[in-house]
Formats: sequence, C-alpha cells, structure tokens
Amino acid sequence: MNTFCIRFILFFSLLTSITSIVAQDTLTTEKNLIRTGDRLYKSAVSGIVVGESGKNVSWNYANARVSDTEHIADYYDDNGLLKTESGKINKFIHSGDTVYMTGVEDRLRVLSFARSLPCIAYPFTYGDSITSTFSGRGLYCGTRHVNIKGSITVKADAYGELLLPDDLHYSDVLRVCTQRVADIRLCHDSAAIDSVSERTEVLTRYDWYAHGYRYPLLELAEYVSYDGDKPVASRKEAYITRPDKMDGGGDMVNEAVRRTVKAYSNDSGDDGICKKRGIVNYDVSVNGSSVDVVYTTDRTADVSLLVSDFAGVVYHSEHQPDCNAGTYSHTFDCGDMRSGHYIVYIRASDNTVSKKFTLK
Repeated sequence: MNTFCIRFILFFSLLTSITSIVAQDTLTTEKNLIRTGDRLYKSAVSGIVVGESGKNVSWNYANARVSDTEHIADYYDDNGLLKTESGKINKFIHSGDTVYMTGVEDRLRVLSFARSLPCIAYPFTYGDSITSTFSGRGLYCGTRHVNIKGSITVKADAYGELLLPDDLHYSDVLRVCTQRVADIRLCHDSAAIDSVSERTEVLTRYDWYAHGYRYPLLELAEYVSYDGDKPVASRKEAYITRPDKMDGGGDMVNEAVRRTVKAYSNDSGDDGICKKRGIVNYDVSVNGSSVDVVYTTDRTADVSLLVSDFAGVVYHSEHQPDCNAGTYSHTFDCGDMRSGHYIVYIRASDNTVSKKFTLK
C-alpha cells in the first residue's frame, strides 16, 4: 500500500468519527439541541464587549473578570421541555427543525405565547438567520393582565476563535445574535380604560458556541426598556459556562468531537492571541459543478482535502504533501454528484476544518 493510501485511510478514520457533524461552524440537533437532565454551572463575568462580526474573528476575553459565585441552569421535562435559572422558568418545544419558546415564568410574570418565539433552527451556520413575529398574554404580579407582541431575529453573525480566562482558547466558534423587540401592554385595572400602560423592551443577546460543546461557553445580553422613544431602564449581563461544569453525561457526539478538536492552552507570544494550528483561513465557493477550495497554512504541512455527504460517503479527495506556509487552492469537479448538501474537509498539521456547500 503506497504512502498516499495510508495517509488517506488515517484521514478518513478521523473524519468518520464525526460523520454526524454537518460542519465545524454549524449548529446541529445532534450536537446542540438542549436535553433534559443537563445542568450548567454559570459564573458572571465582566469586561465582555460585543466585538466584531464577520469571518475569522478573534474574540480575546482572556483578561475578563470572572465571579467566584456560580448559579445553576437546569433542563428537565415536565409536560414539555423546561429550563430553570435564577428563579426563572423558560418553556420550550422542538418542532421540525426549530426550537421555540412557548412561555416564561418568574417572580413577577407568567406569560404564555400563542405565537411562539423561534430560538434556533437546525442546522444553523454562519450567515443563517430566522425572523418572525410573536404574541402572548399573561399576568403581572398575579392580578394585572399583560399582552405582549413583537418581532425576533436570530442570526449567526460571526465565527472565529474565542479566548477566555485561565488560558482557554477555542477555535471554530460560532456566534449567534438574537434581537428581540417586544411591545408590552399592562392593564392596572381591567375596568378602567385609562389604566393601561405601555412600554417597549429590546433584548440584544450574543451566544458563543464552541465546536464540541452543546451549550454556549459565553453569553452576553443587554436589555433596554423604552417609554415611547425614551430609554428609561437598562441592564447588561454576561456569563461564562466552564466546559468542565457542563453536567449531563452521555454526550457521546460532542465527546467524539472533542477527541479531535480540543481547547488548548495559550501558547502564543505577548499579544495574548493563540495561534491556530495548520489552517488559519479557508473558503469554499461553488461555480456550477465546480467547487473551489482556497486555504492558507501557517506552517509546512501535509494537506488533505475531502468531499463527502452528511452520511460520510466520500466522493472526492486530494492530497498535497509538504505545503509550505502560504495560500493554496484546489478545484473539485463535482459534475458526477447529485444536487444536495455536502461538506469539504481540509486537514493540515493537527488542524481539521470543514465547510458545508450546496450543489444545485
């Protein structure tokens, strides 16, 4: 057996351990759907800013200040999927490819949404978005009637690498931005027409998902209340969920991913930015039946490329040995393949990246 065959088999063995994964920058039901029985331990963190959006972003929060106090988020089944966190209960359903929020309860409000809020759809990758309206009603302080309606947009607005305190560095991180605008109508006395008050609440939330972990490792949310056009109240909060504090067990899909794609300690120089291993930039474009792959390596490496479907069936492969640091390209002729969704895998040094593409 020649050297190429040996290298190809080793590469394919790596890929088949993650065939259920659509792409490294993609959220899927297998990797990311919330599960009953899971428990997260979260710590408040300060010094988090939104940062850039777009491709290949570096979010450096290595110097953020993490609270020593933790709080718990639990997921469980009680006639539906529920999440309890800091005295608040969120209710969800998973319908088709989308997770919806159907209700909220806290010490002041009990709300039920007749038109539910979409939280995420699977698969969800960079550039994907959901926009919808929602409406609901409930009680405030147990006696006052509340009507709520508004709009929500969920978008995967960035991907890149994430640096957190304690020298933790994660590559292949997808950021999801949620923007929700809610018009709230509160009746103080159902018999009095002039006892109705109205306000608008705007939520902007960011969640950073690292490849190989079911839940966001970092979340940032800002709430602003408006009386007409005037902001009257606001608050901002951010939390880190340490991966060693994700308690649920049995997450075999993500455990398999983490065996190959791991967080690793900061081994960079004085700038505090951890250097990627092998592939530092890549892109996949489709022109008819031609699939063009462009990638940049940061060191000399043997590079292997592979085209497969979501079931792990391999259609094309290419091996490029001893590539010096630089930018390279390769074109796959996919005229022999059916229309559908596929994945390109690129491996260089100890770094494997992938990207979904569609043939029409």
